[in-house]
Amino acid sequence: MIDCITKALGANLEDQGIAAFFDGLSGLTKDNAHMATGPILSVVGSRPDMFAVGGVEAARRALGGLYETPKIAKAKDGGVGTELSKLIPKWATQFKGGCGCKDMAKKMDDRGVNWCEANSLSIVAHLLSQSEHLIPAFKLVPVPVKKIVAERLLRKAITNAKENHES
Repeated sequence: MIDCITKALGANLEDQGIAAFFDGLSGLTKDNAHMATGPILSVVGSRPDMFAVGGVEAARRALGGLYETPKIAKAKDGGVGTELSKLIPKWATQFKGGCGCKDMAKKMDDRGVNWCEANSLSIVAHLLSQSEHLIPAFKLVPVPVKKIVAERLLRKAITNAKENHES
C-alpha cells in the first residue's frame, strides 16, 4: 500500500524527512489506508517540493483512486470525545501510558458539544501536547500542520456527535 501511495504522489524518498514519514506508515493496509489521507495531505501541503504532484488538490486526486473509505456504522451514543477517539487511527499512536486521552475524551463527552465548541482552542492544545505519543514519522510534521490536522479532527468529531445526537 505504501508503494502505491509513494508512486501516486511521486514522493522524493531521498529526503530523510519524507522517507521517515512514509516508513512510519508501514502499518497501512487496504482496509485502513483511508485513515492516512489527512496526515499525508498535510505533509504534501507543508513540503510540496518533495512530491511530484502539484499540491494538495492534485495529491487528493492521486490518492482518491487508491482505496475506498469503508462503510462504518455510526454509533448512536457517545459524544465529541468518543467521536474524536474514533478518528485518530490506532496505527498513528504509540501509547506509553499516562497520556490522559481517555480522561479528556470522557470530559468532552460529559460536557457536551456546546462546551467542546466553546473550548476548541484548549482541546486542540491538549491534542498538540500529546505529540510524544505519535509514531516517529508524525513527530517530523511541523507543529502548524499538526495544529491544522487537530482542528479538522475536532470539527469532524463535533459534526459526527451532532449527527449521532439527531438520529
